[in-house]
Amino acid sequence: MDRINKDYGNVYDGYFVFDADNILEQDYIEKMNQCFNQGNQIITSYRNSKNYGANWISAGYGLWFLRESRYLNNAREIIHSSCAVSGTGFLFSKEIFPLRIHRTTNTTPPTVIATAMIQMILNIKTV
Repeated sequence: MDRINKDYGNVYDGYFVFDADNILEQDYIEKMNQCFNQGNQIITSYRNSKNYGANWISAGYGLWFLRESRYLNNAREIIHSSCAVSGTGFLFSKEIFPLRIHRTTNTTPPTVIATAMIQMILNIKTV
């Protein structure tokens, strides 16, 4: 985030996290932005495997994504609870990530979630 702010200024309200091979629907960013504009700070989305039939590992991940979307995050949305983020294809607000955490590897979803939870508990605000 430091590099983004240095190159473009502090103009972004949120940040997407993707893998290079993610394929998005044409209206993906618009729909994620609608959810973001409703005040949600961390947003994940429905994911599906491109190569479900390639092997048992791909099939397993495909089933896991379906389970996570339908039975975990859909249920959490119904009761107005937070989402569970795993993998890529999510959006987070700059408001929940004010700490300057420098990494040499990719940010993993558990790191983002843990940081967000700690910051929300401690009521840390962006300066």
